[in-house]
Amino acid sequence: MVSEPRDYRILSSEELPPEPAQRTYWQVVRESLQEIYQTDPKLADRQAENIRESSPGTQQKIYQTEPFTIAADLAGQGNRPPTAEEIYKYLQIKAKYLDFAEELPGLDELETAFVREDPA
Repeated sequence: MVSEPRDYRILSSEELPPEPAQRTYWQVVRESLQEIYQTDPKLADRQAENIRESSPGTQQKIYQTEPFTIAADLAGQGNRPPTAEEIYKYLQIKAKYLDFAEELPGLDELETAFVREDPA
């Protein structure tokens, strides 16, 4: 679980995302926890608070990580590969906030890509 972030002092000269972008980031994590993993979305709120209290470098590192990855870790699912359906749900959640819904692949297309990549 991602409750104790490492302390990354200086990651880059980039500043942190603006506050509205940070709120959107955590909203995507919340919805992913609830809709994909059927887990308490308040886990995201607690993690967001931990991150706000971290160094700027640590915060940069988190905001450079896909919200799906944070949600999976918080849900205790970070050690297994995501399914096509989970990725599809995540892309739908993310599209609500980033306005790219018309570019989303269909679930069938994702499942086909997963079958082609399966080494078994």
